[in-house]
Order: sequence, then C-alpha cells, then structure tokens
Amino acid sequence: MLGDVFRDHNPKASIQKNESSSTIAVRAAAGERLVRAAAAREAADNAARRAADLQATQARDRARAARIEAILGSEEAVGREAAAERLAYETDLSVEDASDTLANIACNPQGATRSAGGYLDQFLEPSRPVTTSARKPTIYEAVADRRRNFLAGR
Repeated sequence: MLGDVFRDHNPKASIQKNESSSTIAVRAAAGERLVRAAAAREAADNAARRAADLQATQARDRARAARIEAILGSEEAVGREAAAERLAYETDLSVEDASDTLANIACNPQGATRSAGGYLDQFLEPSRPVTTSARKPTIYEAVADRRRNFLAGR
C-alpha cells in the first residue's frame, strides 16, 4: 500500500525503473555476446594449437622413421643387424654417428654382432640376468626331491 502511494506520488520513478531494466537487459545481452565470442576465439585457438601439435608430432615421427631406415639400411649395418637395431631404436644418435659406431664394431659373417670381449658390446648389451638352460624347480618340486632323497637314504 505504501508502494502504491509512492508510485502515484512520483510517476517518473516507474518509467525510470522500466528504462533501467531494459538497459540492464541490453547490457546483459551484449555481455553474453562478448562471452560467447571470447569462448569461440578460445576454441579456435585451442583447435589451431592441437592441429600444430599434431603436425609437429607427425613430422617428428616421419623424421624418426627416416633415421631408423637410414641406419638399418646403411652399408655398415650389413652383418651387424642386431647392433644396428639397437642403435636405431634405443639411442638418439644421428645417422652419421650410428654408421661410424657400426663401422667400428667387428662384423661376424653369420650376422652375430657380439665380438669376443668387444669394448662396445658392454654399451650395446643391456644388463640382463644370466639364465641357464635348466629352469629353477618350483617349491613343490624341491620338497618332493628332498623327500625322495630322504627316503632313499633310509
């Protein structure tokens, strides 16, 4: 009731109130357009960045494949295939450095690259545990063997 009296008393207040609501609505719509435009620009930038990353990755992969092919196809790799594969896949050596390294490794006509006590072999061969041809017996087999030996000794 007090609001009715105020509105009747000041008719310009309701007009100003309506104008400010419409102004607020226009400004909000403009703000939403700006936000949408910024989001679209950001999405376009992200898409361009992803495309550039993909192109760079593909170029790196092509260069790596060409390097591997050049190392494995070099004249120095003939008879040293295992060493050439290790140098190609497990190092980042250039083609020239890998070829020089392969040239210094003794060549075995059967294709084996391991020379007797070769200096480079310690770097080309990873440290692996020495395995024997006989497998280690399981715990059940070991217990059965001990029982058999015990009964045989009676």
